[in-house]
Amino acid sequence: MGAYDGDSLKCFIDYVGGKYKKIIAVEASRKNYEKLVENTKDMPRVQCVNIGVYREKAQIHFEVSDAKNSFASEAGTDILEVDSVDHILNGEKVTAVKMDIEGAEYDAILGMREALQSHPVLMVSIYHKVEDIFRLQLLIEEMCPKVYNYYIRHYSPTVIETVLYAIPKSKNDT
Repeated sequence: MGAYDGDSLKCFIDYVGGKYKKIIAVEASRKNYEKLVENTKDMPRVQCVNIGVYREKAQIHFEVSDAKNSFASEAGTDILEVDSVDHILNGEKVTAVKMDIEGAEYDAILGMREALQSHPVLMVSIYHKVEDIFRLQLLIEEMCPKVYNYYIRHYSPTVIETVLYAIPKSKNDT
């Protein structure tokens, strides 16, 4: 979620040597979605979806930025269609979720109760809102008690690009 223009997809596909079953790339921004579709047209088994991710199906205000990071905002002048991860997946099992959705991560996790039942690897940005550094791990743990080991990794010299990894525990971890 928050596929932007497919930059992370390309890295992932290269990393796994093209061995993956299917990727659902979700991007809310229409401008970024168009770039995503263009950049993934030669990537097999990539399904692009132009919608925002949220806890439920709704319409929310959206602030469109000239930069790559448009975001949900009550002051936003655009209206954005949003839906839950569970509805977008429509019962499909998921093995990994990458989420960088400009501060909407908490609400998106609330909308993935079914998806979490298969214990996917989670890679969730935690730097958009100060409280997310604590509350996102607590929410995941509340929804899936004792399922995950948690790690935080920081990827830049500034406060941006901090990611929470939730990795399913192996039998040896229990």
